[in-house]
Amino acid sequence: MNTIYNKLKEIALIKLILIQLNLLTTLKKINNLCYQPLSSLQK
Repeated sequence: MNTIYNKLKEIALIKLILIQLNLLTTLKKINNLCYQPLSSLQK
């Protein structure tokens, strides 16, 4: 029983990390989209 619980905890942690990485990449994409018009205006 204890080993199953530990495995579930590991899987949950990995999923959380993956979700956070996905959020970071999407935020970077949004930032790039927001900053591209500004940089093109400055040129």
